[in-house]
Amino acid sequence: MKVTKSRVVTPPGKRGSSGNCSITTTTATSGGNGFLRIGDRVVVNSLNGTKTGTLRYLGSTDFASGQWAGVELDEPTGRNDGSVAGKRYFSCKMDFGLFAPVHKVARVARTSTTKVTRVTTLEPVSSPVIRRSLSPDSLNNSFNEKLLKI
Repeated sequence: MKVTKSRVVTPPGKRGSSGNCSITTTTATSGGNGFLRIGDRVVVNSLNGTKTGTLRYLGSTDFASGQWAGVELDEPTGRNDGSVAGKRYFSCKMDFGLFAPVHKVARVARTSTTKVTRVTTLEPVSSPVIRRSLSPDSLNNSFNEKLLKI
């Protein structure tokens, strides 16, 4: 099992908490459905049903032992904004964040559907026809050549 280590840093030239970024250094761990990676679409299974979202954090936490997955949910049915007890693990809108033990999180299988953004219909374009005008002499020569081939 690989464990994700995450840290919060302030980019150069940015001051205050609004400029903080979460940096992830290791991104895979064994979860309920193969290996999980930060950014994967996941489903969290609980006694209250399932919740879908995007995996934002994997690793140990200060609030409980074991390996935890931080998920940014699609709906505001979470419990936090990516921080617990004053420690930030990832960032999202309030009530969109949720932490769950890794064994309750599974990667959503990707489908091979393609989103069509624009359809262009190509119509055959007829190329210009180039015709030579034949002189009476060339007509006779052409006619005589065809007769000789027969």
